[in-house]
Amino acid sequence: MFQTEATLVLLVFMIFLHPSECVSDPVEVRALQAVRNRIGDVFDRLSNWEGEDPCGDVWTGVICTTINGTDHVTELTLLNMNFTGSLAPDLGNLTQLVIM
Repeated sequence: MFQTEATLVLLVFMIFLHPSECVSDPVEVRALQAVRNRIGDVFDRLSNWEGEDPCGDVWTGVICTTINGTDHVTELTLLNMNFTGSLAPDLGNLTQLVIM
């Protein structure tokens, strides 16, 4: 019985030490990168839009929701950031985007 309890305790610790991580949808990552490359950001407000995980790395203005184990961009809050230019057509690849 002690061995069963010890095994259970070990299993619980392993779950907390290695939680399952969600991954941002790569199509959405490319869409956000295209948006950043297309707009003028003279104040460098999107300087943290680096890497491949906008949800895990918490990119400015990007809010995500996990759907079926994948993080999807559901909101872009980029109001009053003084951007110039036009939005990239890739924005249409944010298929779960609800609020912009």
